[in-house]
Amino acid sequence: MTIRPIILRDEEAQAIAEGRQTQLRRPVDESRLCVLTRRPVRSDFFFEMGADRALSAREGVHPVALNPYGAVSILLAELDEDEDPKRLGVKPEEFDFLCPFVEGNTHLSTFESGKQWTIAPHGRQQLWVKEAWRCWSGDPDRATYRAWHKDEEAKSRRVAGTYGWNSASSMPRALSRLTLNVSSVRLERIQHVTEADARALGVKPLECIAAEQRILGEDTSRTHGTHPHTLAFAVQWDTAFRRSMWIQNPWTWVISFSHDELHLRRAERREPKSARKAATT
Repeated sequence: MTIRPIILRDEEAQAIAEGRQTQLRRPVDESRLCVLTRRPVRSDFFFEMGADRALSAREGVHPVALNPYGAVSILLAELDEDEDPKRLGVKPEEFDFLCPFVEGNTHLSTFESGKQWTIAPHGRQQLWVKEAWRCWSGDPDRATYRAWHKDEEAKSRRVAGTYGWNSASSMPRALSRLTLNVSSVRLERIQHVTEADARALGVKPLECIAAEQRILGEDTSRTHGTHPHTLAFAVQWDTAFRRSMWIQNPWTWVISFSHDELHLRRAERREPKSARKAATT
């Protein structure tokens, strides 16, 4: 079994703890996107052009680029650094994506939005959740989480003898209350989110539509009346990822998961009654 950390925002952590969320999305850093080839890859014109002219790549790790439709090309470095790298297109079954959230085999799957690259995990793989926290005496049973608090005043409040909330990135493994069992990861553009996806992302419908035109631009196929969860997710996305805005339609890692029930039960036992009551109102 492999377990990796993942940082969640407050609203994500609480939606997962309440059982409302079974999907996460994160921007793909295309400047660092790589694949692993397990055998040499050669151009379709290898034999026609000859080994000295045709493009090829050895087995191993290679940087890649995605075209607008998701086709994958290995970037082959040139001896002259001023020249752009040559691109060697690769086919399904010739490579596996190196994903920061899971290790597995890459293949093409068909979804509502079309064919998408999907990563099937090797064995059981988990993500342990890092979120904003604080703890007294290092005792996990005395840990509290900022996601429990709805109002901004409580989230920013400092407690006597402490320095307020600790950042999610600093959370130790022992204080994590949530563990996610990864079932699959796929690559998909953010605007391909469906209303069903948005529900799985744990968002609640927008209560106002002031940001609708700003988020969707010229896309009139989705409105507050027909896609309330999608619009709510679009607003949430733009707030969280300002370098990968919805209107830019970036590639994303789509992480599907199930909850680790043991950790959920432990978290529920530790959650104060006031927080549980607030979460249900």
